[in-house]
Amino acid sequence: MPATPKPSSGLPRDRVSRRGITLLEVLISIGILAIGLTCVLGLIVAGRASAARSIVYDQIGTVTENARADALTLGLTRLDALTGPTGGDCPPPPLIFDPIGSASGVWPAASGLHPAVLRAGGALCVPDTPSARPRSWPSAGYAFETRDDLATAAPERDDQLPRNRFTAGVRAFQGRTTWLALLTHPFTTPFEPSQQATLTIVVCHKREPGVMPPPAGVLPADLKLTAADRLEWSTGTLVAGRADKEVVKVGGWLLLAGTTTDPVIPPKVHRLVQADLDRAGGGATVALEGNPRFDVTTLPRNAYLLPDAISATEYTVTLQGADEYAR
Repeated sequence: MPATPKPSSGLPRDRVSRRGITLLEVLISIGILAIGLTCVLGLIVAGRASAARSIVYDQIGTVTENARADALTLGLTRLDALTGPTGGDCPPPPLIFDPIGSASGVWPAASGLHPAVLRAGGALCVPDTPSARPRSWPSAGYAFETRDDLATAAPERDDQLPRNRFTAGVRAFQGRTTWLALLTHPFTTPFEPSQQATLTIVVCHKREPGVMPPPAGVLPADLKLTAADRLEWSTGTLVAGRADKEVVKVGGWLLLAGTTTDPVIPPKVHRLVQADLDRAGGGATVALEGNPRFDVTTLPRNAYLLPDAISATEYTVTLQGADEYAR
């Protein structure tokens, strides 16, 4: 006897066995996708910042070596090629070369640092002549900035190309990476030829002209190292336009200079590896790279912030004097 067929539901077999996607499932999928895209977006932003930082730090070595070579080539170690901002013979040590941070050559007298500039005629100039006077700005700072970032002026019309900018007849650069130099030795006597000296190259990034020492050559708020691990300053902003925690931080750089009580100790650039600001402000507990030791008789010491510095390298150089080819 044949089997009796079961009554049909009237719907196709595939529609009976398959369910649809509910609105809740759609919302959950969109939420998961949004979270994933947000994480990816954050990684992109962080990756761009890391890549830009890597490019800057990759340039440090090249800029430092180029700066050292330029310093030796231009005559920063030739005593007969150096003069003060107002002329005259080579200033006594310690010397600082910073035409960008302090174009006028003005540094606080309390720092004990003597600004030095190149003579207009370099080492080949004759003393007591116009060529022995200081080089004029901006030529004095031309070698102290990178020359791979030309400064341009916006075109007058959309169909024109940007034009290179010139300052006093010299091609202008953005100068995103610049440097300054210190020339020191542990003596109070003037420099002499054939002496060993320390040449310190400090590389900076995005430094505005006149920022060092801040602001524009004025002693910054009585900033002093009062103990080996104690940095103090009077009330007020250390660097105009910046919070104290933005400049007194891990990775920041300090230039510690001598005072009238310790002229034998040469100035030195130190990197901060610890910087805990006081809640009330006006001070911080700090640690300097290499744990330098300071005699209690030499404290307090004047400190100068280098807010845009990214590296400092020391070289031992031999000072040069006049020879038969210098005239």
